[in-house]
Amino acid sequence: MGYGTAVVLGHKEYYPRFGYRKAIDLGIEFPFEVSHEYCMVAELIPGATEKVKGMVCYPTDFK
Repeated sequence: MGYGTAVVLGHKEYYPRFGYRKAIDLGIEFPFEVSHEYCMVAELIPGATEKVKGMVCYPTDFK
């Protein structure tokens, strides 16, 4: 599919074992009022987070 990253709003101790890191540390923010420790990003392509910064945008139906 060509996606360079995957984002998740999930358990802070579960997802890091699969390579997820705090999104805020990578310059990526979530549009929800939730602790940064639950907002994570994983690289699917090495170096992909170097090119992606800003706010995660969800479809209207998700909100």
